[in-house]
Amino acid sequence: MIKKLNLTICLLLFVLSFAQAQKKYTLDNVVDVYLRSSGAIIENNQVKGYFFMYITDKIDKKTNQYNIQILDQNLNHVKQIVFEDSKDINLLEAAYNGNSLAFIFRNSRDKSIDTRIYGTDGNLRNSYTREYDSKIGVFLNLQSIDHDESTNKVLFSIGEKGFVGIYPTMEGKKYTYQIDFYSSKEKKQWTYAPEYEAEYAMATFLGYTDSLVLFLTGGKEKLKDNSSVISPSIEAFTIATHKKVFSIKSDNDKYTFAPSDMSLNKANNILLTGIYYDKKINYATAESKGVAVYTVDTKGKVLNREYNTWKEDIAKLLSNNSKEQTPGLSNFQIEKFVPIADGKTMIVGESYERGLVKDLAILEINNQGKIDNAFTFPKVHNKVIFGLANIVSLQVSAYGAFMMGQFDYEFANIEGDNSGFSVIYKDYLRKDGIEKLSYSAVRYSGNKFSTDKFNLNSKADIMRVYPAKSGSIMILEYFKKEKRLDARLEKLG
Repeated sequence: MIKKLNLTICLLLFVLSFAQAQKKYTLDNVVDVYLRSSGAIIENNQVKGYFFMYITDKIDKKTNQYNIQILDQNLNHVKQIVFEDSKDINLLEAAYNGNSLAFIFRNSRDKSIDTRIYGTDGNLRNSYTREYDSKIGVFLNLQSIDHDESTNKVLFSIGEKGFVGIYPTMEGKKYTYQIDFYSSKEKKQWTYAPEYEAEYAMATFLGYTDSLVLFLTGGKEKLKDNSSVISPSIEAFTIATHKKVFSIKSDNDKYTFAPSDMSLNKANNILLTGIYYDKKINYATAESKGVAVYTVDTKGKVLNREYNTWKEDIAKLLSNNSKEQTPGLSNFQIEKFVPIADGKTMIVGESYERGLVKDLAILEINNQGKIDNAFTFPKVHNKVIFGLANIVSLQVSAYGAFMMGQFDYEFANIEGDNSGFSVIYKDYLRKDGIEKLSYSAVRYSGNKFSTDKFNLNSKADIMRVYPAKSGSIMILEYFKKEKRLDARLEKLG
């Protein structure tokens, strides 16, 4: 007996495809729909499919029966997983590592986080449970807000060996984190906690090699003391033994460096890319100077540092490639790193000022870490709301708005051979004083950019767009009166 159908859609990955393409997938009898955790099924930056999790029956007052439907990239049905659990669970994220699927569920009643690992046959392999303080729910909500439908915030694959999860924790008045490793081959788990004392600390997943997994960590000794910021540190652990191999801090560098992406070059060295700041300032509130790229070997030795300034290097490139007024890219929110051919990387972001998101910008970095080109793409400037905007710095205000999904960037579709990509972002049509949501795309073919603007005419009560296979986007539409949810693919251009 189905009393109420609640739909939750989340990230998952399944490596199965079908020759016969299906353009549309329909799910009926959807009484209520939650689109927050919807997303694509991603493997190595490529969309492989989607999944839908929903309630199929109410067993008793405390228990529901859940059904997970897995689709391939053409919206063909692949697999279903059925299980019974508390009515108070919701799915935060999912990840795929080539041989297994991992899900993170939050139980709001028991104040627990459950991580479950399934084989590609749909059978449960391992499960892990951790408790959390009620106040941590605020941080979990913030981490679960999507601003990129192809990027996880909590759970990450580290290859066929397993997964890692980064979770907020609370001890007394200290807000900090723990990093958990989960084996996908055996029931084995380990935990890393910060080695320094801090009232507030956080960690960000950077990436992994065949033997290492890297994080960016940092924090504040005193939450209300702006002079107590702990310098960001790059931490590397072995996947096999889970021991720390090296730690790179900015103490001895010319600048403070906070990377947010990593890749490997042809020599198998690690390239770390991110923002850098002047020393002896609070990097959490100060304006950044530009983009830096560090080349590091697998033992942690920094082989090269390349710095690109906003006001000189990047502004000059922008003025050469844009007829519009050059934006102040010291106010620039990085949103996506896109690998392209020949070892180059594109950085996608948006310029901003207080309370306003402005133009899209794309920076091209060569394999030596130097920015060779920079481009802006004018769009409708969008107002953003962040509660602390008039208290904190401009950069922290923008990051808060970014974490709450208020920037216009949606996601990037990347070609399988890294020859090109498309960036999808919210845009607006204004006519007779009325503003209507629309979407635009910037497409890169490998040697030139082109732009598309498309108005998705829909009578749906709720509509969202998601990454899809090359040259397409996935449209999810919910029709409340008909109690129907449709997923369909639509071509770009």
